[in-house]
Amino acid sequence: MKQQVQLGAVLATYSDAGSGDPVVLVHGAGANRSYWKGLSQRLGAHRVLAPDLFGHGDTPPWRPMPSGPTAYSYAEDVALLERITADVPAPLSLIGHSSGGAVCLEFARRHPERIARLVVAEPMLPGLLAGPLPAAFAEVASAYERAHLAVQCREFAAAAATLFEYILGDGEWCRLSASTRTWLEQNVELALAAHSKASLALTVAADDYRGIHAPVLVLAGERTRAPFRRLCELLAAALPCARLEVVPGASHNAPITHAAVVEAAIVAFCSERPAPSPRPA
Repeated sequence: MKQQVQLGAVLATYSDAGSGDPVVLVHGAGANRSYWKGLSQRLGAHRVLAPDLFGHGDTPPWRPMPSGPTAYSYAEDVALLERITADVPAPLSLIGHSSGGAVCLEFARRHPERIARLVVAEPMLPGLLAGPLPAAFAEVASAYERAHLAVQCREFAAAAATLFEYILGDGEWCRLSASTRTWLEQNVELALAAHSKASLALTVAADDYRGIHAPVLVLAGERTRAPFRRLCELLAAALPCARLEVVPGASHNAPITHAAVVEAAIVAFCSERPAPSPRPA
């Protein structure tokens, strides 16, 4: 069922359907709340909430308030998750892809006691690479900054192609439908570049997430860009109860291109009997 909630200057949209243990499904940049539609159908025994992040689907782009921050950050979408789950009994399972995975991790870092399980598919946290793997961070930053420069020059088609050809993998931009490419070009300034700028601005280390003691599944595509793969490896190694699964033959958009494999892995993970969580050090 479609729901709306006022958050600052924006009326945000989310869906809330089903009953049972709550699961929150969070899409990445360029998608909307229907991104995980196939998975939500396989989670029939759960209450499933799925937001349209700022600038996506039926939620308008984030707008600053007079006394607040002047630029979008992941914290704005974390606040959206906090708002739509405020009356949802804990614990929650969070499932997110790309920037949606980053939002889920940031939510879990702030509210570890509310998390039952966490699934992140290639969370968009390039800042995590800056300390241990500066060359990998520089590669991501260079690609993103080329797209940001194109936005400044009002070359929106070039900006969208630059950004998503890098994120999705070589040749993947041309495989998107014409309607999808058109939407990305039209929204690259207020939605897509906002997310990529936020990802570069977030200075975070893998150890910052050690307080998350719930079971965590980290998914990475076998053919994804090397920096994104290394990011997943660092994250899985740092979290106390995490494991990394690699999706054979997949790149960054594995939840769409390899939906059956990804959904099966998530459903199996969510069906496992949780092991006792280690006590915080």
